Amino acid sequence: MKHFLLILICLFGLVACSPQTVEPDTGSPARTTTSTPARTVTSVAQAGPSATPTRAPAAPLRRLAQAGEGVPLALACDPAGMRLFVASARRLRAVEVGDLTRVIWDAPLEAPPAALVVSSDGATLAVALGATLELRAAASGAVTRRVEPGATIIDMDFAPDGATIALALTNRTVALLDGAGNAPPRELRETDQRSSLPLLSLAFAPDGRELVTGDSSGDVVVWDVSRGEPVRTMSIGVRDVLDVAYAPDGATIAAASAGWRTEPGSVWLFDAASGEPRAWLSGEGEDDFLAPVRRVAFTADGTSIVAGTATGELVRWAWPEGVRRDQRVAHRAAISAIVLTPDGGVITAGYDGALRRWNERLEPGNEVLSLPAISAVAAAPEVLVAGGEDGRLVFLDPDGALLREIPAHDGAIDALAVAPGGNLLASAGSDALIRLWSLPDGTPRGELAGHEVPVLALAFNPGGDLLASADYDGIARLWRIPEGVEQRSITVLETDGLSATAVSALAFDARGQTLLASALSGSIQRFAVSDGAALESLQTGASDWIIGLATTPGDAILALDASGTLWQWDAAGQLRGAGASAAATGLAPVNDRYALTVGAEGGLRLWRIGDDGPGNVAQAESLGRRVSVWPDGSRAVSGSEAGYLEVWEITLR
Repeated sequence: MKHFLLILICLFGLVACSPQTVEPDTGSPARTTTSTPARTVTSVAQAGPSATPTRAPAAPLRRLAQAGEGVPLALACDPAGMRLFVASARRLRAVEVGDLTRVIWDAPLEAPPAALVVSSDGATLAVALGATLELRAAASGAVTRRVEPGATIIDMDFAPDGATIALALTNRTVALLDGAGNAPPRELRETDQRSSLPLLSLAFAPDGRELVTGDSSGDVVVWDVSRGEPVRTMSIGVRDVLDVAYAPDGATIAAASAGWRTEPGSVWLFDAASGEPRAWLSGEGEDDFLAPVRRVAFTADGTSIVAGTATGELVRWAWPEGVRRDQRVAHRAAISAIVLTPDGGVITAGYDGALRRWNERLEPGNEVLSLPAISAVAAAPEVLVAGGEDGRLVFLDPDGALLREIPAHDGAIDALAVAPGGNLLASAGSDALIRLWSLPDGTPRGELAGHEVPVLALAFNPGGDLLASADYDGIARLWRIPEGVEQRSITVLETDGLSATAVSALAFDARGQTLLASALSGSIQRFAVSDGAALESLQTGASDWIIGLATTPGDAILALDASGTLWQWDAAGQLRGAGASAAATGLAPVNDRYALTVGAEGGLRLWRIGDDGPGNVAQAESLGRRVSVWPDGSRAVSGSEAGYLEVWEITLR
């Protein structure tokens, strides 16, 4: 779940206000339908009053279709082991544990969830939505109370007696509320703060007298709940503690470690009373490198520890022996959540869009599948394509109906590009490979090998006979198409052993003579296509990394930086305007005069490209993080890491 933290912080920000309790608008039961209604899309500009009724002009941005049920982000199981609660970015569902396809109730969510927990009596659900805590009736999904604790919620847990809810907040405090959310919260705060990095995880001890937190600095801190102060601090080094858990007898604390560079992911075990290390569980040997551990839990009898990793592996160790008993690939992308059922079974959710049930021997049961987390999108005349974090290519028709799915890469697909003419697709991913596919049918057309690290960006030149690719190590390569022969390698960023070198965006100028590549400190590197010679770079004057690049047929150059600011240069390299706040992560040109941006915070925005820089003319609510425009500029597709695709109509006046 922490995988989704950045999106949540972007959505809500850090709120510094006094705690408030907000009554819900309604206590009516949740709907039982599983469909997601379309939201109204409005233009920024408002039409003035008219003396006579006239037909309203079409909105510049109109959602035509949405695909995907949403990646399951958080799970909770009732104490009886009968109901499983599943939260995606827009829906909260109760399903049967014995048959995950059977929906008991379904309710909308106003924001993506950071955490989901159920009270010990099974009556109350708590859902963390940004800086708001929702309490819901577990029987129906109806909201009973909303509480605003004063900062964004990262993780939470019910005390074993259900009388208290503990919230880990972005301001490094732990807020304690009563189980009904009625009383103002009291705070647990370090008197001698060791770190300013955020808390990431939290869990109550089985007796409720203590709780444990984990943070981004590697600290595992045990708190005395009644005294409101830390009593023991353990450390796993400077690593993210992505999850924490107590053994059922309260004697041992498990901490999930993301690892560090050449160190594998692992589970650290500490004596809960003394804080002394008890064990370190990871892969077995140099060739068994465990990915970052995202979730960890003890079985109900305390004899096993189960962990889920960033590459979708599910691992079980016997405890206290610390011997690995089982390991299998449970998902084709990161595991987002794990719950253990009273009978010893395991239910997992992943960014591949899957929800799966396993028995105590980690043998698979039934499953529910949806679209994966979308990491790249591309639009062609007859088809739209999405690349998933699970390595799938998903082909849909222009109205968003699923056509086919193709396992394309081992790991996430980080970039897609469609050649001019719309009959060839290039895909690239974390397996360091580039693959070519015919469109619209998705027939394989070849493989380009040469990169040694994940490929992050792709771009075709205007003639379609040259493909540029760039990777994590700062290397760009030019490939002749359709031969697939490497023509040239260009060093965009040279490593000094410390600085990052990832090149996350590429573009050709309108004549195909210059290659543009993203760089650090607000700069864009430019190279002559003919010989790879470095040309004068473009500067934003800001320090943020460039994450998106595009050029228009009229030779305007557009760039999006990591702060969400949109920048524009003319063909001569002259910066136009001072940058516009787009609150975006994705960028695509529409035509000579317009471009689109999309982001979880800023939604989908239409920009006019003018002499004074970009100007926002319309916007619409969207969960999208990536965007691509049809060749004729009439439609766009946006994709979200939350597992949604949206098809938009663009009307220009």
